[in-house]
Amino acid sequence: WELFKHYLPRFAPHSLAAVLGNHDLWNECGHHFKTMLEDYPMHVQPDAIRLEIRQPNTKPVTVSIRHRWKGHSQWNPAHAIMKAARFGHRDDILIGGDYHISGEGKVVCPDTKRVTHCHQIASFKLIDRYADQLGLEDMHINPAQAFVVRPWFDQSDPRRVCRFDDPADARAFLDAERDRYESRNQ
Repeated sequence: WELFKHYLPRFAPHSLAAVLGNHDLWNECGHHFKTMLEDYPMHVQPDAIRLEIRQPNTKPVTVSIRHRWKGHSQWNPAHAIMKAARFGHRDDILIGGDYHISGEGKVVCPDTKRVTHCHQIASFKLIDRYADQLGLEDMHINPAQAFVVRPWFDQSDPRRVCRFDDPADARAFLDAERDRYESRNQ
């Protein structure tokens, strides 16, 4: 808890939502997390959350986050999320966790041509021997990802959503995109 409390002021003010997973909920139904997060303006839900982010003069950006999506494949780490996109989750971004593996893919809706960006984020435990004890392979890419959405692109354009492994790179890209957008619209 102390480590979480230490980093909370760094990331919570910039976060829109937190999804509590099985480990969080085992401990008094997530009471500790909810208590620590209540001072920050973010949505906190068990298991899943769907966000619709509205900005002036653009289509809303939709993001669905689940601790665990239904389905599994030994060949494609993002299979469950991509399956959800194929069978009805029509959001800009779908994100999953829990399985301690990383993967990503894009799914196009055959009717609307909307592109859904699907991301399985490992958030693998790097500071203990859990994976070694269970004989699990280290299949994580990084414990977190940053997304930049360029809402002036149509939902059928794969350039609408850009994913970054490093938040600093995302910030630099976002600043450059804002400058480009403002110079085009003056």
